[in-house]
Amino acid sequence: MTPGAGFRPGRIYAIADAEALAPRSLAEGAFIMAQAGITTIQLRAKSLEDDVLFSEVERCLRLLGDWPGTLWIDDRVDLALLLPLAGVHLGRGDMPAAAARLSASRRSTSAVARSASWR
Repeated sequence: MTPGAGFRPGRIYAIADAEALAPRSLAEGAFIMAQAGITTIQLRAKSLEDDVLFSEVERCLRLLGDWPGTLWIDDRVDLALLLPLAGVHLGRGDMPAAAARLSASRRSTSAVARSASWR
């Protein structure tokens, strides 16, 4: 991902849904979307276990490397804070945006260090 690519979604906003992409992995699906020219991708994985999702998001980031787009995650404020993602998508039934902003403002130094040194 390109640092500073901006936090606004691109004109085409693709959703890489783990269940819809099966048997492909989430990372593989996001990579194919990026190769097709999509510049904003949201990762969605409602049924993946936390450790599996974390690994898939890390794999996405590695595969996308110098891709000039932005990668978002659905619902997971925790992963958006820990990994170098553009942001998190929160729907109506999810954590209130104000609570997510508060979580981000209280982000610990160790989380910042992990994010900065992720690669």
